[in-house]
Amino acid sequence: QNCTAAFICGTSGEGMSMTAEERKAVTLGWLAARAKVGLSSETFAIVVVVGFESIKASREQAALCEQAGVDGIVVMAPTFNKPNNAVEVVDFLADVASAAPRTPFLYYHFPEKTGCSVPAHSVVQEAWSSPSRLP
Repeated sequence: QNCTAAFICGTSGEGMSMTAEERKAVTLGWLAARAKVGLSSETFAIVVVVGFESIKASREQAALCEQAGVDGIVVMAPTFNKPNNAVEVVDFLADVASAAPRTPFLYYHFPEKTGCSVPAHSVVQEAWSSPSRLP
């Protein structure tokens, strides 16, 4: 009751444990279920975590989400090849976001899970210093 959004493939780790095809099926399933019950983006937003360790896979998932009509995409910092500074984080984010330039994009700062120690405020400052890097 009164739920107005779903954050899928996210924090509890299920997304990071899925293949690209499984994430696609979950995303399309949520969109189909929303339509089936007569809801829309205005009444029920669907936001999807699209990050993988692979930039290519992240970009492909972001593009799929934009084409499918999700309401937002989310990316965490990589967990294996960790960025060393805010420039590297924003470079990664910009690369993924550019695959879905018309879809709202969020950076999910979760150092407890990613191990990325770059402070969120540094990432925000870097992103604002060159706004053309992020769509």
